[in-house]
Amino acid sequence: MRLSYFHSLCVDFFLKLKLSISSLSFLNVKRLIVFSLFVSFWFIGGEAQVAKLPAFGKVSMDELKATECLIDSEAQAYYIFDKGQTDFVYYSTTIRTDEAGSGKGFQMKYERHLRVKILDQAAVSALADFELPLYTNGQDKEQIVFIKGFTYNLVDGKIVKTKLDSKQIITDRKDDNWIVVKFAMPDVREGSVFEVSYQILSDFFFNLQEWQFQRLYPVMYSEYKVALPQYFFYNVNNQGYLSIDHAKSSASKSIVLTVIEKDPRTGDTERYSFKEDYREHITKYYTRDVPAFKVESFLRTPRNYLSKITFELTGVQFPRSPYKNYSNSWGDVSKELMKYESFGRVLTRNTFLKDEVEAIKSLDLTAEEQIVAVFERVKEKVKWNGVNSLFASDPTLRQSWNKGTGNSADINLTLVSFLTAMGIESYPVALSTRANGMIPLSHPSISGFNYVIAMAMVGDKEILMDATDSFAGVEMLPERCLNDRGRVIDEHKSKWVTLDANGLSNQVISGNLTVDSKGGFNGNIEISENGYVAWSSRSAIKKHSNEEAYKEEVEKAYRGVKISDITISGADSVYDALKCMYQVSIEDRTEQIADMLIFNPLLFFAHSDNPFKLENRDYPVEYPYMSRRRVLLTYTIPEGYEVESIPAPQRMLAEDRSYTFLYNITQLGNTIHVVHDFSINKTMFLPNEYDALKSFYARIIDKHGEKIVLKKLSN
Repeated sequence: MRLSYFHSLCVDFFLKLKLSISSLSFLNVKRLIVFSLFVSFWFIGGEAQVAKLPAFGKVSMDELKATECLIDSEAQAYYIFDKGQTDFVYYSTTIRTDEAGSGKGFQMKYERHLRVKILDQAAVSALADFELPLYTNGQDKEQIVFIKGFTYNLVDGKIVKTKLDSKQIITDRKDDNWIVVKFAMPDVREGSVFEVSYQILSDFFFNLQEWQFQRLYPVMYSEYKVALPQYFFYNVNNQGYLSIDHAKSSASKSIVLTVIEKDPRTGDTERYSFKEDYREHITKYYTRDVPAFKVESFLRTPRNYLSKITFELTGVQFPRSPYKNYSNSWGDVSKELMKYESFGRVLTRNTFLKDEVEAIKSLDLTAEEQIVAVFERVKEKVKWNGVNSLFASDPTLRQSWNKGTGNSADINLTLVSFLTAMGIESYPVALSTRANGMIPLSHPSISGFNYVIAMAMVGDKEILMDATDSFAGVEMLPERCLNDRGRVIDEHKSKWVTLDANGLSNQVISGNLTVDSKGGFNGNIEISENGYVAWSSRSAIKKHSNEEAYKEEVEKAYRGVKISDITISGADSVYDALKCMYQVSIEDRTEQIADMLIFNPLLFFAHSDNPFKLENRDYPVEYPYMSRRRVLLTYTIPEGYEVESIPAPQRMLAEDRSYTFLYNITQLGNTIHVVHDFSINKTMFLPNEYDALKSFYARIIDKHGEKIVLKKLSN
């Protein structure tokens, strides 16, 4: 009888996992995005061998004297090594039946030891400043066990070390669930070597620490060891292009559990012990000479493509218990989110919006006009505090409405709730922002999301909205949201929607300028914009207190420009084109050589720098939106001058018309007409398209470098 009871206790207390679909989905927050290139984790063996790394504190003179990274002569710093290890440890083996929470069971111990060489002062802040996020939920938590660090410098031929003082370690509480431990390594400068070791103890077993082999600086050796008890089953996934070696082994382990049972009637206690033997499966992943990830323009975030491994808990099977599956579907994720107090349940708590709803309903508006009215009212009433969030900070939404400020979820869940109260079919759409990385489609989990927007339906038309930005319009999401796809969250209608920019963003620059005999220009320039180009310009304009202040900023940005008059229209209406008209005089843009005036036909609107400089780019080029830029300028040449030469016309376009370029300059009497038309017609170019795109920009820059030459007529 007692043995049977003890067995049931073992099953109940053995691991104290407290795993549910909701906690599994929500708390797996450290797993970064998994790009669609993920495949089953098969490693290619190579010549690399597991390295025997020096102990903490054993820094060599060679490391300090090094002046260059052996695999990258241009590197400003490099990791000498980066070593991590995750073990499952069983610290509390005594279970008291009269004490809730005793017998903690398995906990996950993660330890990291890294050593870095600084070659350039510019790399110090990027590498020597640390932030370690820790999660807490109820009685379960992540906690720092220890942090230790030393900085080593060579002074007069001797190694001088500076210890990280515990007083320099700061704990910053972000909210009820998150704290961030911050510290900066002391006395780090050019030539320094520093090393850090820390250990984190976690109750969240589904959050098995991922490991990043590639970083923004070269890594000479990277190693990660994972030791799994036989009870846990994980999918291991690989991201990136590196070949990672691995070595597998196993070991016998045992746990002796002790139960202290107290009789509630007599107060007598009895003690029972039970030994559990199990196997531990150990995998050591390792690689060396990892090149730095070279960041270049038009990249959502390096996190999408850095080489790393991630772990997904798929199930557990404890002694004398059936296998329990923890693999979610995206439908499960939607259902769980709809149960959350700070997500799905807040959508029905909209009685505080009753008067607002009646006010809009009283107007004679179509369904789409009602959507715009609700959207603009939410934008006007609740201002974004700059915090991205999937969850509302207030479980009723009333508080953020009354305060007039809130996080992104406060605002957009209010928008969904408002639309629903209007009788308009609407849903929240969960997504991952561009900086947060791509959603791991193969791993259904709430943790991939960090943001929410609204979607309204008019017939079959899906209208996506984000009311956090005053310059946003209906069907025009902020750039941070343009990240592949989002998930419509609903118990019955859960699906993916595409998060693309809506159409082309256009900029048209037109001008009529008269060239004087000294090489100056006088006239007018008008810039007309719509879409995301206008969004950016509106933001720049509104940062200034008035048009005069904005005019001064423009004059600083464009050398030689003086603006005598400026007229701006459409700055306050996101649904109209933005137009800026300038009366200008321009100096210092012309070369005078002998009797010739030489100037660039596009003035300061020419491309002068190629955004693509890498020899090879192993990740896509990702434009936030499609765009078209046209420059239409007319020059009146000065009396007594004639056109000596003008650039030849040029037309370039990709086979699929994904990018196009037209450049044509013609003379008509005493006027010169410049037509420039450049467009990017898709948002993603794969690595095999990189060379062609890079060459396309190079040819544009070459063409933009050509000049108009005016020659003075002889008397």
